[in-house]
Amino acid sequence: MRPLIDVNGLHFSYLNENFGKEVLNDLNFSIQQGEFIAIVGHNGSGKSTLAKLFNAIFLPTSGTIFIDGIDTLNKELIFEIRKQVGVVFQNPDNQIVATLVEEDVAFAPENLSVSQEKIGEIVDLALEMVDMKKFKKSAVHNLSGGQKQRVAIAGILAMNPKCIVFDEPTSMLDPVGRKEVLDVMKKLNRENKTTIINITHHMEEVVFANRVIVMKDGEILKQDTPRNIFSDQDLLKKSGLLVPQVTEFLNTLCSELALKKRTVLDVDECVEALAEVLGGEKIGDN
Repeated sequence: MRPLIDVNGLHFSYLNENFGKEVLNDLNFSIQQGEFIAIVGHNGSGKSTLAKLFNAIFLPTSGTIFIDGIDTLNKELIFEIRKQVGVVFQNPDNQIVATLVEEDVAFAPENLSVSQEKIGEIVDLALEMVDMKKFKKSAVHNLSGGQKQRVAIAGILAMNPKCIVFDEPTSMLDPVGRKEVLDVMKKLNRENKTTIINITHHMEEVVFANRVIVMKDGEILKQDTPRNIFSDQDLLKKSGLLVPQVTEFLNTLCSELALKKRTVLDVDECVEALAEVLGGEKIGDN
């Protein structure tokens, strides 16, 4: 099966900034339709640059990125690429272009010369998918941060993309807003089979991914499942990444009780492991 995103020998440099310093160095990976990918790494690792390369905002210095078989260097098909891969950025205020919710979501299909009748259907469907239909007539400035971000996602959904890249979309949100956006990501991936790429520094968000790509200094250190990533102590030390709080809690408890460590990813797994401890059973290996 052809990958939805295929990255080969990718290099990227900001030629007019940082004295031509290479930001991405020989990246090679692919993403299949329907995957949920998390990309993690400290500031300066190249994560956000990669997001802009996925939908041809930036173009490779060398190497290639193919989106559903289309080379992003093909300038004649850039618009088609951007229909396939939408990007949701950190600050929704920088992405929302209209004063009313329905007008913002309608912006993209209107520019595609879609009929007004069809636009209405598209807007309603997109807002329903992010649970914002009841705010259709609302002024954007009256919404919370999480609600604004969901409107921004609906604006992307109006293009019917195969993939949505989330570039640190919850970094400016409170816990309630973060949960709202994460719930939308999971719903789109589960129900619509939309490919999700979540670029994040919140390790609690990583556990929802099928695969994690760990980056440092423009290179990929490792690709694996969340459980295997958080079990790799050498990798965590090298990349400077922390584990989710529940993982750290259980690791500390196991160390104090001289028990073998077990990598848990969420609260439910932690509760199950604690039940074993309280029941006097030792926690086994992964």
